[in-house]
Amino acid sequence: MRAILAGAMLPAALLLTRATASPDVDVKRYEGRAYGADGAALLYRETHWLYRDNGVATRLVLYSCPDGPPFARKTLRDTGGASRPDFDFIDGRDGHREGARRSQGGHEIYLQERAGTPVRTRQFSSAPDVVVDAGFDAYIRSRWNSFAPGTDLGVRLLLPSRLAAVDVRVRDETTDADRVLHQRRLKVRLDAWYGFALPAMSLVYDDDRVLREFRGIGTIRDEHGRHQEMVIRFPRELSASAASEAELVAAQRVELSGHCP
Repeated sequence: MRAILAGAMLPAALLLTRATASPDVDVKRYEGRAYGADGAALLYRETHWLYRDNGVATRLVLYSCPDGPPFARKTLRDTGGASRPDFDFIDGRDGHREGARRSQGGHEIYLQERAGTPVRTRQFSSAPDVVVDAGFDAYIRSRWNSFAPGTDLGVRLLLPSRLAAVDVRVRDETTDADRVLHQRRLKVRLDAWYGFALPAMSLVYDDDRVLREFRGIGTIRDEHGRHQEMVIRFPRELSASAASEAELVAAQRVELSGHCP
């Protein structure tokens, strides 16, 4: 079902305003490629636009079929800080929607499994170690100098897809080979006795604190609605570059496809 129909099912209070006015500063754009767990088959492409809207750092992400149109969109606004953005995600294939927004005393996360199903919400109190969605990347960069090989840090992630918060440990597992390549390798594991049974996430950053590779369970679900293990790469040749306001507005307004060809 088209995204516009799915959006009509949500209470207005849960939706983030999608800016279509001129951004405050120049727009930057970069791209990533998501592959299956073996790193071979291309699953989708993602394009990120970075800009400021009324003084607030904002990110728009379009997820596109390998050789086709965009099918999902995410909007993030750093209203609660870079590690705790408000965000709204919509998948045009089935109307799946999820997100987080600041509320009194903390955050409210919400989930709509598919168009026409009830919107479920859950409230969480604020805490210094709470991180929301893509804010995890900002958290890593803000703690960059706290990492050293063999050390780890604890953080609590809010996961709207599960209507839950989970405690994870982030461990620096940079090798000598990584240092030669001027990169840092981090492993993220669930901080629980049964964490060994769950897939870990692996993150590779370059020395400029730019994420170059993600390995783990991704946000985008497969055709059966299941979250899948994947590799997402952000090649240097697709790093941030200037984009036009017209390109940003087009990305904000484009109709999402209901399927990938």
